[in-house]
Amino acid sequence: MFWLYNDIIVGVDIGTTKVSTVIAKANRQSQMEVIGYGISECSGIKKGLIVDIEAVAKAVRNSISTAERTANCRVNAVHLALSGMHMLMVPSRGQINFEGNMKEITPEDVSRVLKDAKSFDIPYDRQVVDVIPNQYIIDGYDEIVDPTGMMGAVVEVDADVVLGSSIATQSLLKSVEKAGYQVAGIVVEALATSEVILSEEEKELGVLQVDIGGGKTDYSFFKGGRLVHYGSIPIGGEHITNDIVIGLKIAYNEADRLKKQFPLSQKSLINNDQSITIYSIGENKQKIIKISDVIELIEDRVSEIFKILDNRLTESGIKEQIEAGVVLVGEGVYYIAGSENVAERFLQIPTRFVSPKLPANLKLSYITSLGIVKYVAGMSLGERDVEILNHEKVNEEVTEHSEVGLLNKFINFWKK
Repeated sequence: MFWLYNDIIVGVDIGTTKVSTVIAKANRQSQMEVIGYGISECSGIKKGLIVDIEAVAKAVRNSISTAERTANCRVNAVHLALSGMHMLMVPSRGQINFEGNMKEITPEDVSRVLKDAKSFDIPYDRQVVDVIPNQYIIDGYDEIVDPTGMMGAVVEVDADVVLGSSIATQSLLKSVEKAGYQVAGIVVEALATSEVILSEEEKELGVLQVDIGGGKTDYSFFKGGRLVHYGSIPIGGEHITNDIVIGLKIAYNEADRLKKQFPLSQKSLINNDQSITIYSIGENKQKIIKISDVIELIEDRVSEIFKILDNRLTESGIKEQIEAGVVLVGEGVYYIAGSENVAERFLQIPTRFVSPKLPANLKLSYITSLGIVKYVAGMSLGERDVEILNHEKVNEEVTEHSEVGLLNKFINFWKK
């Protein structure tokens, strides 16, 4: 499922407003060193879905090319992240047996049992993009993290199979292929980001990760060390800018400038509500407004995000399980002061903005692409099974699963 070219791993995060790339070297001990990085503006995505493949391909090409220059190397294949907006996680179990004979379990055996876990009927509009093992079981002994090198006659895995939206996944693959690169694997975005910003203790206790980007807000709940709930709200930082455009009737660039000049999420944070001069859109005419007019628009939209999030958490029944608090990440509201206070007011849960120390002086824009690299580097060799993805191959795989999935299930039932 994942492919390594020598010891190089490349993580590419395709977001609403930017594409970021991290190139790293990894060794057998899952340690890694960042050797290259690049970022490019992106304009071909709306509401979390690619609407202009050419534009996204250009951004991907520019981002990876910059990273290649800083790393002084060329890459062929990359790993991508898939948003919670476009994925579905299905619990499944895989099994292989050695006909009653004890043998040492190899990485190839691990790959086989993971492949068995994804042998089931798949909805026509979904396709398998990842298999996340939760535990391995050898001859009835469970809670095994990595069975490689152990002895056994029957190997099983409890896993979550990630099904991506076919439209979203195909668009991702096509954009990268058009940019001139192959796709080595797809990682769940929330899992990648959590590699960088969350501790194992937080994931064990119960923590909510909220990633506010340009066009959407993804939220992911971790408990017992696993991703157990996720969702997406189609509102992000760009909506704040659009609100200022509409509310003040000014150009988009002017609205974005005001948002960055007065990055406050609450009118109560204004020290001096002075008057400022702006230009009306389509007219070369000045008008005077108050700073509070801008902040009110920002506050309303930030409040809406956390109000919707609170309703989602209450409906899902997980709000009371968030014992380690809420961690905010993402550039959608990161620079808007007081956003964590707005979150606490609506969620009634301790909230903090993430402030990780990133290697190679990377900025927050690289958190997800860095997380992709860390996630892949931390996988066992069997879980890094070699398989280059492309949109033609994935389409064939979807058809195959749809036609023979039920038959395989029936055969496996009688084998067991």
